[in-house]
Amino acid sequence: MFASCNSAIRRSHLETVRCIVCGREIQIKDDPMTVRPAWYWKTCACPECRHNYPPSLIKACGDSFRYTLKLRNSEAKVDFSRARINGSWVTVMCAGNDDLIKLDGVICPRGADININDIEWVADDT
Repeated sequence: MFASCNSAIRRSHLETVRCIVCGREIQIKDDPMTVRPAWYWKTCACPECRHNYPPSLIKACGDSFRYTLKLRNSEAKVDFSRARINGSWVTVMCAGNDDLIKLDGVICPRGADININDIEWVADDT
């Protein structure tokens, strides 16, 4: 009897959430024995978006924190705190009024739109 009780506790169930990038409904197997970080459910992405976009950029869509990206054809690095992906473009923004997006010396107080293909790497500063 103990074994069947234990297996019932460990059973996974499917959780339906929306992809943080495209909004498509996806189902994720939730295992009650797995401890997930607090930001996990806010940053779930469908398989297609996980294939097309780097994990740190997807995470920035739902978890406001410190991120940095480097542009492919320049030495420019862009610090940002959140992102919104729309097809082949990403809008990077800062959460606070004191922080501003700086892109090649240009201050962008309301964020900047960057083509996904122009990004060499993205870092999550956690």
